[in-house]
Amino acid sequence: MHQNAWLDFYRGKWHLLTGSHTDPVRIWVDKEAALSTLAGEGWEISGPHQNELSGKLGLGDKNQGYVLMRTIPGGADRK
Repeated sequence: MHQNAWLDFYRGKWHLLTGSHTDPVRIWVDKEAALSTLAGEGWEISGPHQNELSGKLGLGDKNQGYVLMRTIPGGADRK
């Protein structure tokens, strides 16, 4: 089964968004610490990618993020 997530830079911090209301909110101040921790947990990381809304709001590259995906054993696909 696969779990998808987005690591988003917002207001000076990196937020892990999984799309599941049961997952705890996880926040890092340091991007490298966030990426290292998540890679150690088995997340495949792609990016950085610019948040399309940032461009529409004229924020440039300020709001960028990473796409994450990992395989989790058993259970149903988490969305």
